[in-house]
Amino acid sequence: MIVRAEYAESVGHYLLRYVTADGSLVESWWSEHALLSLKESRKADLVSVSQAT
Repeated sequence: MIVRAEYAESVGHYLLRYVTADGSLVESWWSEHALLSLKESRKADLVSVSQAT
């Protein structure tokens, strides 16, 4: 995380810098809602994988 922005009328936003699967460096703003959704999605994926084994 590079920086976090807070707004009076909106949820927090985060500027993230990360490397994609193909090796590209990306810098992008993400809303707190999007990050929480991604977290929940990843958690559900981990549960389904652990139940499959």
